[in-house]
Amino acid sequence: MSTPGQEFVELFLTEASEHLQFLREYSGILMDPYPMPEDVERLYIFCAHAGGTSASYGYPLFSEVSGKLAHIFQYADERDDRPEASGPLVEFILKA
Repeated sequence: MSTPGQEFVELFLTEASEHLQFLREYSGILMDPYPMPEDVERLYIFCAHAGGTSASYGYPLFSEVSGKLAHIFQYADERDDRPEASGPLVEFILKA
């Protein structure tokens, strides 16, 4: 029998898996030299939310990585619009 806490953790892990799949697929927009600002903002919001949620469920490493990604997407949202400015950012995200 599972406890209410276990059910919340299982829900979090299920949602995290779905969100990571979204992140994996959606981060490809950064390969576009001029990604839509709302798309980059959406990735930032997702990562910021995932960072806070994972911390509250006791996953500090997931929270740390999500927080760093949130900063990266925030930077990408505010970055210079030159195509060459996004190259290192895209490479880092794809490796992650």
